[in-house]
Amino acid sequence: MLAASAALISFSQEAVEYPITKAMGNPLFVDFPSQLYEGEGTGPFYSADASARVWNIDGRDVLYIYCSHDMAPAKGCDHMDRYHVFSTEDMINWTDHGEILNADDVRRELGWGCDGFMWAPDCVYNPADQLYYFYFPHPATEDWNNTWRIGVATSKYPDRDFKLQGYVEGMAKRIDPHVFIDDDGQPYIYNGGGAHCFGAKLKRDNWMELETEPVEMQGLYDYHEGTWIHKFNGRYYMTHPDNHSPKLGGNKMRYAVSDSPLGPWEDLGIYMDPTGIETNHGSIVNYKGQWYAFYHTGDFSGRGNLRSVCFEPITIRPDGTIEKVIPTWHRSYADRKDMK
Repeated sequence: MLAASAALISFSQEAVEYPITKAMGNPLFVDFPSQLYEGEGTGPFYSADASARVWNIDGRDVLYIYCSHDMAPAKGCDHMDRYHVFSTEDMINWTDHGEILNADDVRRELGWGCDGFMWAPDCVYNPADQLYYFYFPHPATEDWNNTWRIGVATSKYPDRDFKLQGYVEGMAKRIDPHVFIDDDGQPYIYNGGGAHCFGAKLKRDNWMELETEPVEMQGLYDYHEGTWIHKFNGRYYMTHPDNHSPKLGGNKMRYAVSDSPLGPWEDLGIYMDPTGIETNHGSIVNYKGQWYAFYHTGDFSGRGNLRSVCFEPITIRPDGTIEKVIPTWHRSYADRKDMK
């Protein structure tokens, strides 16, 4: 596995040394320790909203996961905080590199923010300045629903030493930032929520500033949040959860295609049905010649706000359509509660 600097982090009265590597399958990361929200001791690590990235580290392709962290005891999605970074080289052995950022850091170093509310992030590498850019949504004030910003932290490393830089001014006051780098090196940034998705060009020489004003994406069907862009055979694919409520089984994952990273988009339907909880959110990435879909479930906890990242190999057919993803670790809580 990738070597990283060891770090000793205190969880209240308990100290944990990182990095930690364990073999695991779906659901991922629950065997790693998680600090409790304003409590002593540890519990399972609950994760959601996975952004999967592949970086070449010293000649080896390594898959990294940047995701949100559902901290227990949960209070809706208020207690999501303390971003960790995970990696693998074989999809079997996974490493928790430890915490890279939390809400207290933002408030102390940037002078804005609130408790919790560190929702779905993303990370990209800029070869021009050889820095990793970590983008995260966080409210500027306790009026969280109306003051979202897209914060930025940078590092020379993909898994540690991130330093807060500020936020991307001019973005829509929405959540779930995602950055797509086109083949020509042009970066695009997206965010969305509440049935609206926005996208814009970032400046090539400054990945914290917009080159163009955000525009709303056109042609999407039933968009909810969680934009993710990948490219296949020269076309742009956007995946996202839809707006289906818990009464209808929760979010389905849809995908749309375009000849431009800013649309207009053509919806091609559903590639994943609900996973048994109200939300879903994820990413699609090619790693060592195989496409994978990342998503989350509530199967381990039995709760929709203590989620777990999972993944499945997927097939993109020659005609560009995606075969439907079937979760391999999905049982209802009622079916498995006696196994705990």
